[in-house]
Amino acid sequence: MRVLLKMKLSGARSTDAIRGGQMRPLMRQFVEHTSPEGIWFVLEHGQRTMLAIFDLKQPGDMPRVCEPLFQAFDSEIDVTPVLTAEDVAAALPA
Repeated sequence: MRVLLKMKLSGARSTDAIRGGQMRPLMRQFVEHTSPEGIWFVLEHGQRTMLAIFDLKQPGDMPRVCEPLFQAFDSEIDVTPVLTAEDVAAALPA
């Protein structure tokens, strides 16, 4: 199932992770585990925020994907199913 993961990073913990060099290996691990279609880093309401779209193979993969991010960044994470325009068109009656 294609999902959008939205991670809001805490200010202090994410700053410490960036300064301490933990951010790059964690992002590399995230990319290796999820093979995302895309990752974007934005500011949302003044907070560092990561958006990623990837295929979540099964719900049981969520802890493997999310737990390292929770622990490293004290982050708030939302995972939302997403559809492409083609997905929606295929689901609508003809």
